[in-house]
Amino acid sequence: MNIRLPQLTALLLMATTIAAQDEKHAHSWWHDGFPGVVKDAPWWRCTETPDYSLVVNTETCELLHLSSGLLPDNVEAWKPATLQMQIIANGEPYHLTGTSGWSKTSGPRMISTGRFLQREDITGLTFTNAEGEPLPADIRLESAAWQDRLRLSLACRPLPKPLSYGPSFGSRQGGQIVGTGHKETIAAENWQHRGAFSLDFQIYLPIALAADDKKPDNVGWIVCKGRNEQSKGHFGIVRRHNGDLQLTVNPQGGAENVKRQVVPARLVPAGKWHKIEIVASQSLIFRINGTDVIGQTLSKAELRLLEKPDQLTFGGRGDGFVIGSKMRFGLDEVSLTKGQHQFYNSFDADGFAAGVQPFHDLKITDMILSMTNGKGKKSTGTFDHTITSWGERMTSLDVPIAELSKPAPLGSVAVKAKSFASETEKTTLPVTIDQATSALWIDASTAPWQSHPNNHSPADQTRPIEISLTNKRDAEVTAPLVIELSDQALSKQGLSPVTGIVGFWEDEDGTPNAHPVQISKNWHRSQSATPACASVYEGVWCHAISQIKLAPRETKKLRFRFVAGNWQGKPAVSLSQLSLIGWGVNQRWDQAALGAQGETICFEPDQIHRDATIMDVRAFQVPAKSGIKDSALWTPNVGGGDLWRIYDAEGARILHRGMRTTYRAHGPAFVETVYSGFIGHALQQTNRIILFQEGELARIRFSLRLDVLEDTEVSRFAVFQLGSEDYAQVGSRSFAIGDSQEKPRVFQASSAQKELRFPFRRNKGYACLTESYFLKASNNIPSDRAVLLHRWDSNRSDLSPALISRPLSDDEAHHRIFEIGSQRAIKKLTKGDFLEVDLDLLLLPSDVSQYLGDDAELRQLLKDHPDSSALTEALFRRGSFKIVSHRGKLLQRHPFVHVVPKQGAQELEIDVADFVGMLPIRFSGLDDGEALQIAIDGAVADGVMRQWVDPGVLAKGATDSGRDLMLLIQIEKKDRVVTVVGP
Repeated sequence: MNIRLPQLTALLLMATTIAAQDEKHAHSWWHDGFPGVVKDAPWWRCTETPDYSLVVNTETCELLHLSSGLLPDNVEAWKPATLQMQIIANGEPYHLTGTSGWSKTSGPRMISTGRFLQREDITGLTFTNAEGEPLPADIRLESAAWQDRLRLSLACRPLPKPLSYGPSFGSRQGGQIVGTGHKETIAAENWQHRGAFSLDFQIYLPIALAADDKKPDNVGWIVCKGRNEQSKGHFGIVRRHNGDLQLTVNPQGGAENVKRQVVPARLVPAGKWHKIEIVASQSLIFRINGTDVIGQTLSKAELRLLEKPDQLTFGGRGDGFVIGSKMRFGLDEVSLTKGQHQFYNSFDADGFAAGVQPFHDLKITDMILSMTNGKGKKSTGTFDHTITSWGERMTSLDVPIAELSKPAPLGSVAVKAKSFASETEKTTLPVTIDQATSALWIDASTAPWQSHPNNHSPADQTRPIEISLTNKRDAEVTAPLVIELSDQALSKQGLSPVTGIVGFWEDEDGTPNAHPVQISKNWHRSQSATPACASVYEGVWCHAISQIKLAPRETKKLRFRFVAGNWQGKPAVSLSQLSLIGWGVNQRWDQAALGAQGETICFEPDQIHRDATIMDVRAFQVPAKSGIKDSALWTPNVGGGDLWRIYDAEGARILHRGMRTTYRAHGPAFVETVYSGFIGHALQQTNRIILFQEGELARIRFSLRLDVLEDTEVSRFAVFQLGSEDYAQVGSRSFAIGDSQEKPRVFQASSAQKELRFPFRRNKGYACLTESYFLKASNNIPSDRAVLLHRWDSNRSDLSPALISRPLSDDEAHHRIFEIGSQRAIKKLTKGDFLEVDLDLLLLPSDVSQYLGDDAELRQLLKDHPDSSALTEALFRRGSFKIVSHRGKLLQRHPFVHVVPKQGAQELEIDVADFVGMLPIRFSGLDDGEALQIAIDGAVADGVMRQWVDPGVLAKGATDSGRDLMLLIQIEKKDRVVTVVGP
């Protein structure tokens, strides 16, 4: 018989919205939403662990609350603490007097966050002396909140001196600082001879640290021929906000004839002198440090126009227009050769010139960081006289938390780590105690990559590590552990970009085990030249973070493995918190990947960048550009979208607030993340994001729930959105909707200035957006998108699903966005209402011939269904399988099959009908998953992917098990019986 999904699942999903009830996880969130988005929201950053809670005012660095236990809902019940900070520099004290506030690169930043460690800082602190003079330093306050301990660190490094105008800075003996109204020119009369010409000069791009970015002096014109870029015969160079150099050329003149080409910032980092050459002979060549970076093909007539005499201006435009031009830079050794004539200026200034940008001379003798709790107890940190790799000096304070026992010193745990290319070839890895994180730090950067014995593809890259931890005390110890892959390990691995790296603890046979891990990454880098000049924590790194409990005098021997790209012959899945330091807007950003060819989908629950939850979305194993069939390249972004986009009665967007993130599984076979919080104050949302290692077609599964806490008037209501008013990359000229019992209905995307609703005929179905195109002209290849709606359940009979098409904006009616919403316009949500929706987002090749992967089954599926609508229908039918649970309780079918054995049993059996493909089954309540036997129709199943996952509140509502086992089982024929038998 068929067993219907019980309402128990709805109740369990509601429980996950109260993330703090999950005692195993730590969380960090903005109290009332991100203040840069939610009007009048306070800059209160909250942290909650299983043992204590903390609230920091990031505008003032005040500790508004610090206490054991969960964070009280009532602000009046908070327990504040007082933080004192002082820096003794050049013989006098400096005290905190302000912060720079939040900007794209400064203010409160998120470094690492997840289950175990919330690592954040506040940059741009201002310290002044008694006379009110500021300390010329880059100062920040960092917090490392582990589940059972909290460390605060005050860090300081000198700022670079500003570049002053005049002959004081050169590549050799002289030099000139130009820009922002101070210009150097070469007059038109120096263009006297006809024929080819060359211009070369040395430039020094200034260093701009985060604390100084409000006056960056690093954007604007470097050189400009003529009045501006619209002048006839113009060429020039502009430095853009992201550090790129832009070459402009305009032989003909006029705004419509400007040609622009970009040189990436990595070729011209700040803090160094660069030789720039512009050579016009048979073409126009742009050369940096002796290497040709751009070749602009021009006709002889166009080249003659470029040779026309006109003024050259360094540090601005020839017409003197300086608004918005902030470029200040070092200029030296200017040489202009035209025919037989040469103009040369070395700016020699009596030899008084610096070769590098000088920093302020700070003699820091002490940094004081102390805290007084509400009971008057004071604790003081320890000043470290050594200088870190970032050029910082630091004072760190282990914060005592009332009613909690003091964690054991990290020195009480002895750690040994080895990487191994084989069981006989092992290399010892360095282990240190990191001051800022208060953690045992294993540097795995030198560990060799290898192919795993179970892997079937040469692209399967793994990095295995043996770790031994010994508790030297007679009491239990919890060891905070960070395993790091740094730039050294990642930037040189052609098959192992950080985008697809995931790490896990494993058993001796290589199977991922139940021990949880937190994965945090970064790959962004600003344009500063050296770590001493760059933003702290920018660059390429991957951190695997765990806490290991050790009994008195116990020694544990563990194995950890990093995987990049593939796992056991299929593209691995991963979802990690991605730090954006070095790029900007350093708040929560989650990046999910299928394989290691770039981002598959990105989420931003606080909706900071573009007022949307779903950010960049990219298909897998399809070409990036026309004529380039390279599956290793990032595919173009077809993203933008949202969850629960709801507007109030006046038409204003109801913003998302208080969003918490719970990472239940990072990969390599299964990913699950929960975003929970509010829409306004009266609506509560819980969104589960799930990916499986199920082939080479990008599929992201969503399980969404909305609960209405108070009556709410609404004017617009969307559950799921593809493209948003603020972030849309791709349009669709047609679309199809249908279900397993009807032929698809095909429509043309209308340009009518109104919304159009197309109802699903049942509470399930599919919608496919076809004939895709980029909203802005591009030679990239767009992907089609499809939504499979598996379940729609509500207490309201008038709330049934529809596909809604609406214009992107009043000015762009021909561009449409698509939503899954209600068939009828909803005007009011009533207290007690709920809606649950299970759906999949699919990214499809717009042409089946574009598929570049090796999955034979998928290739055949694409061949049998050559257009996206037919392919979507086939995939939807696959998901409409039948299940009968004989032994065990069936909790759900989507987004995965979830089964719990009957009480006292260790055997499960389910019938699967009308299904072929990879079937995800999750089992709860099994005592010994390692000894499980999995059979299909009585025969032992081969190639079953196994991964333990954190059950969280969901599984605890159904079983006392502390862990769940996810199985990915390949079903090759219809109507199979899957049996799972315990030991």
